Formats: sequence, C-alpha cells, structure tokens
Amino acid sequence: GLESLNGFLPVPWLGTTRLLSWHQHWRARPPGRHRGERQRQRERAKLLDLVAGMSVDICAMQECLRWQSVPAEAHLAELAKFDEFNYYISEYFDPPIPAVNVLDALAVLMGWNGDTKQIVTKLTGQRHTEDKKCPAHFEQSLADLKARDLSHLSKEDVQRLKDKLTEQVAWQKFDEEAERYDEETPMNSYDVLKCSQACFHLFEWLASLLPEKERPPRQLEKDLKSFRRREVQMKQKGTWPRDPPPGPVERTF
Repeated sequence: GLESLNGFLPVPWLGTTRLLSWHQHWRARPPGRHRGERQRQRERAKLLDLVAGMSVDICAMQECLRWQSVPAEAHLAELAKFDEFNYYISEYFDPPIPAVNVLDALAVLMGWNGDTKQIVTKLTGQRHTEDKKCPAHFEQSLADLKARDLSHLSKEDVQRLKDKLTEQVAWQKFDEEAERYDEETPMNSYDVLKCSQACFHLFEWLASLLPEKERPPRQLEKDLKSFRRREVQMKQKGTWPRDPPPGPVERTF
C-alpha cells in the first residue's frame, strides 16, 4: 500500500497518478485550501497569544515574586500598613473566592463566626466602609493574631484551617500549554494577591503557621511559565515594566 512507499502519495487534483513526497504533496495542494489553512493557523496562533497574554498579571506576579524569601513576620508587619479590608471586602459586592478563603481561615484561627463582612468587622472594628476607622482596634486585632498559632486549635479546626488555605476553589484560569481554561485552581499566593494585597499578606502569615511541606504554593507552575515567556517577549520589545525591589523594601513606583 501507500504506507510502504516512504510517505509518497498520489495527487488526484493535479489530474495525475504520479507519486509525490509529503513536501511536494503539501506544495501541490489546491491554492485556496493551502492559503486558507495557513490563515487559520496564523489567526489561531494570534488568538492563543492574546489569551495567553491575558492569562498572567505581570505586575501582580512581580509583586508576588519580590516577597519570595521574606520572613513571615514581615508580612504581619506589612498588614499594619493596610486599611483596605473595608474598601475591597465591603458590603457593596461579593469578595472573590480566594479572598473569602483567606478570611474564613482567619476566622478559624481566631475562633470567630460569620460571613466575610462580619469577619472584616471583627478585624477592623468598622461595620461599613464609610465608618470612622478604628486604628487601635485593628492594632489589637493584629496583636491577637500574632499570639495565635495551631496549638490553640482542635485537630478538626487545624484541618479546617489547612483546607481553607490549600483547597481547590472555583477560580477560572487559562492553561497556556494545554490551551484550555481550568474551572478550579488550588489556593496560592499569586491569585490571592490579585484579589487584595492585604489578604495576600494575611495569607502569607496564615500559611506560615502550617508545616512547610503542607503550605500552599506561592504561585502555580503554569502561571510562572507564562510570566517568564511574557518576560522574554516584552524585554525583546522593550516594554517590560521595571522590576520592583525585593520586599519588604518600600516600592517607589
């Protein structure tokens, strides 16, 4: 059969039965179909590149990476600078799922009950975004947080805390290599940071309470690979944003 002819095929649309190699066969294809497929391939490549470009937040990943080797205590100290909880975790919209999990984990550790807004009120002392801020209350909350660890929890609550920090959540993410959207994503620092920088520092502190091998990842490997690909492409074009200093050094840009 044709398979035994080292990849040579007949070309009926040339009105001949002579055999051509695969390369000749490709070049001999009807011009319209040949151009159409190449055009579709180019359009598909452009679309995938566009989606892949949106699949990773460059600035958020830069910020996440700059805290890579920072001690957990620095995250707790950083929390004192943020009063954004009642700006982003407010009564006006539903907080994103990764942020909800972080606040639920906080509630487990502190022995609190309630929804995200009630948890934020216990943390900040504010019931509403427009309420007067309560810095003394927030400072005491952070001191209480620093004093808590897993030894204060039952075995069941330790597992609940771990689950909130590590479980899969309904958070859609594009997988550039697989060329598909995943409907669920495991908890990780990068995706929490995209929701709230305050929740990011809180997440890092809470995760530090777990044994090292049980902690959630800083970022997913597929996100880091997409980030590195964008880095190469954008640096070649001269459009790469300036890298921030390593944390906890203050950013000036």
